[in-house]
Amino acid sequence: MAFGLCVLMSWGAGRAWSANGKVIYVASDIHVMDSSLVINEGSALTYYIDQDRKMLSQSTEAFQAVIDSAIIHQADVLLICGDLTKDGEKIGHERVSRMLGKALQAGIKTFVIPGNHDIRNPFAKYFDGDKTSPAEGVTAEEFASIYRDFGYSNDHLRDPHSLSYVCEPVPGLTLLAIDASQYEKNTYKAQGDVRDGSVVGGAIKPCTLDWLLVQADEAKGKGNQVMAMMHQQLINHVDSLDMIVSSAAIENGDSIARLMMEHGIHVIFTGHMHYSDAATIWNDNHAASLTDITTGSTITYPSHYRVVTVSDDCSLLTIDTHRISSLPSQPQFTQFGLQFLKNGMESTVYAASCLLWDDIEPMMKNYFKKINLGVASISFRLPKSSEEFASLAYRHLATFINDGWQALQEGNEHDQEVYERLYKELRKSIYRIMGEIIENDINFLGKPVGRSKASDLIMEKATPLLKSAFEDLTQVGTENEDRTDDLHLNISLESGKIYADSETARVIPIHSDESTEVRIYNLQGRLVGTQGNITLPAGCYIVRANNKTRKIIIK
Repeated sequence: MAFGLCVLMSWGAGRAWSANGKVIYVASDIHVMDSSLVINEGSALTYYIDQDRKMLSQSTEAFQAVIDSAIIHQADVLLICGDLTKDGEKIGHERVSRMLGKALQAGIKTFVIPGNHDIRNPFAKYFDGDKTSPAEGVTAEEFASIYRDFGYSNDHLRDPHSLSYVCEPVPGLTLLAIDASQYEKNTYKAQGDVRDGSVVGGAIKPCTLDWLLVQADEAKGKGNQVMAMMHQQLINHVDSLDMIVSSAAIENGDSIARLMMEHGIHVIFTGHMHYSDAATIWNDNHAASLTDITTGSTITYPSHYRVVTVSDDCSLLTIDTHRISSLPSQPQFTQFGLQFLKNGMESTVYAASCLLWDDIEPMMKNYFKKINLGVASISFRLPKSSEEFASLAYRHLATFINDGWQALQEGNEHDQEVYERLYKELRKSIYRIMGEIIENDINFLGKPVGRSKASDLIMEKATPLLKSAFEDLTQVGTENEDRTDDLHLNISLESGKIYADSETARVIPIHSDESTEVRIYNLQGRLVGTQGNITLPAGCYIVRANNKTRKIIIK
């Protein structure tokens, strides 16, 4: 079913795109921190960053880089999947709104939704040396007012029960913008001069879900394709992740996903977890599916965003993943981001240990009861505090944690040698940890039996989760199915089917005389073709001829 796209050597104004082709930029978790929130740098800000490794000092620049790219490449639409600010500070929201105004002035339709950080957040703070003080946050009504030009104007249909809305960013394509952040349940308490509390996980209200499904039915009834965006993940992307991070996906996400696919919703863009991944859930008879495409944060390595090409009839999306590689203040932003991530990993492990200690301590005690050698009782000296646990874990697991986290963040599951090396490193690290924990091990033929059995049991439990996280393997073939390429995919909005590049490739005849040198690059700058007939997957490309440059979209 090949067709020819004639790239003529007329390099005047306008785009050389095929008719009605549209480009949508998708970013998430931009966490813009207005500079005025830092009165004086000091231990208070350092402590905050140590709890959650975000490059907050680069947040404004990083988001501006996405906007600039969208403007330069003449994108049609920009979607931001929540967590627009550090912690819902009003001045942060106002800064984001001003930045989005530049995209709007360039003709880019822009749509946002709130994330769990954005509304009624008890952690909205100023930082002043070793102290913090409350910063003004926003209510749901104020959020809608600030972003009235970015989804909340009277031009779009609003849900009366939440900040969800429906719009048509591209003719023939309906977007369901879903608010699943339960900000009305956030708690506040006074602690000296600091506002403190907790932020609740995600859920779609039953009345909001009913409203959304009606909107989807109406859109399909008039012949539109439908896709959705939401902040939290709809389904868990990593097997058993909900046992560790209960707020990764929304409540009852699997059952809601099945309802959505029955109403013609097969693609949803999400964020929240700061890594890029794509996972598919199927209905009971494996006849329909919905793919949750989550996008990493602009301020967490490797600073991903998505560029989505919409086919002429809005039936096919081609999704490519890009990274912010350079900023004015950090020309080597990729390298800076990776080093920033690794430099703070020890403090991140410590913070996670403190947060999860109430779950970790009883889990350790119950687990080690299962280690029975039959002939003798083994005693253990388990860590007695979260600090002791964190020290023990990081001392032995530093290499695995750093390299494993980098592999997870990068989002590609193709380098089997890397993952096998990680599994071996983990086994050796666990073996060393068991050597410190077990007090009276038994040796048989020179081998410590208890340590070996404990290591085997832990690896047996850990390996399925790790293979799901790194390789997307454990859920394949079941009702939940991860992909093996999270960074590039072609997906049908009509059916949810995912196509290989070869199924969407087109032959492009390049017409030019012999004196004209034509070179075609992908958006990463790699040369992919020259004069003559070449085959390219659907996507966006840069065509250069006689020192002039145009962009094309291949359907």
